[in-house]
Amino acid sequence: MKLDSRQVQQELKQGIAWPVYWVHGPERLLAREIVQRLRKAVVGENSWAEEKLDGASIGAADVVAAAQSIPFGGGIRFVVVRDAHLIREPEALGELFGPRSKVESLPYVCVLVAKDL
Repeated sequence: MKLDSRQVQQELKQGIAWPVYWVHGPERLLAREIVQRLRKAVVGENSWAEEKLDGASIGAADVVAAAQSIPFGGGIRFVVVRDAHLIREPEALGELFGPRSKVESLPYVCVLVAKDL
């Protein structure tokens, strides 16, 4: 499902999130803002729950493993992947997809930031 930044913000205000977001486009500032809003809504100030990955040097299995690992201190895992369009074997990311849910019921939220689809 395609959402614009306003729709994402509305859902976050309602306490709803998706397990995976694919943020793409040439506007890096807008992408950064969306990631910050998601981070704040999902993990707040808990930096232990966040992992940052570089899509140019990993495969989809690495993203799946990061998402499914339990964060130090518990809670929701927040994974951000830069240059996600470069991830090797991206089909395996399908394992992470699921329906939108209340934020507190999600085990992870992955944000994949890419130049394009």
